[in-house]
Amino acid sequence: MGQMNWVLIRGLSRETRHWAQFPEKLKAHYPNSVIKVLELPGVGTKYHQKSETSIEGFARALRPDFLKLKEENPGDYGIIAVSMGGMIAMNWVDLYPEDFRAIITVNSSAGNLSGPLERMSPKAIKKILQLFFRNNLAEREKVILELTTNMTQITPELVQKWASFGEQYPLKREVFLKQIYAASKFVVPNEIRIPFLILAAEQDQLSLPKCSKLLAKHFGLSPVLHPTAGHDLPLDDPEWMAKKIFEWENQSSQRSKT
Repeated sequence: MGQMNWVLIRGLSRETRHWAQFPEKLKAHYPNSVIKVLELPGVGTKYHQKSETSIEGFARALRPDFLKLKEENPGDYGIIAVSMGGMIAMNWVDLYPEDFRAIITVNSSAGNLSGPLERMSPKAIKKILQLFFRNNLAEREKVILELTTNMTQITPELVQKWASFGEQYPLKREVFLKQIYAASKFVVPNEIRIPFLILAAEQDQLSLPKCSKLLAKHFGLSPVLHPTAGHDLPLDDPEWMAKKIFEWENQSSQRSKT
């Protein structure tokens, strides 16, 4: 079993609980490791905080939480991040390359590699604009699940559970708009100096898988593709994702020892 500790970051409008079963699946592969989910300012338990307006701002805002975690739990850490979270992770390891030993992005993109309609499909834009003016949280979450998942059974219970997150920690429209603005301006670093795994879903309805493929090409990597999952890969197939990360990290560790 691996000894790598992991920090997890979600993406646009999502909070820590939207990771669902993935942290548990990852923990099964890393039973002796720390698995820590970081909350973005303006979202979830930090809903009262002011949101950042740049990807770099988010990276710098999250770092004190990580440094405190690492002080309390020393060891090697990797970072796993979805969509906008992946942008934050890439910026973070560019700014502070010594913080992490590995980076994994999931269905992420960059403004200087992909066009706006590739990073967010016209279908997604239309639905998100409609959601923006809806106050019914259950209705909103149902549409988000339909847009971001392919394999998940969207039951009334799941919809209500997701809606309850927003009832407890309301997401302000201002925060949502600031996140979209930050993501739209993200420019990918020229290089990532630590082992890097790019995961993507071939049937992503929100952001074209081409975005992750271009990201991989930029860094001279081969993306690992899930054939049927949607944008929310951790929700659609958490076991597949945890297994791929464990296998890749194990291989990377072996290579570094030789």
